[in-house]
Amino acid sequence: MYLLDTKNEDAFLILGPAEQTYIQTGGDQGSGFVLEYQEADVKHHYRAKGILTADEIVKALVSYRAGSDDWKRTAVWERITW
Repeated sequence: MYLLDTKNEDAFLILGPAEQTYIQTGGDQGSGFVLEYQEADVKHHYRAKGILTADEIVKALVSYRAGSDDWKRTAVWERITW
């Protein structure tokens, strides 16, 4: 079971099939949430532009967990460069 306590300050959750392939979120109900994902390596690490609501985060995580690509339409994505 995974739990994202949306009322807790600095809630954080990572969900993925492998160490380098995952979706992650952090934030709180008051300030909103950030959403990032990575596919295979740090060269393929992306962040959603803007702050998302708890409902948007839940929809994205459920879609990701189900193996659907619908979560990618949750936001406009920008590549994170290290």
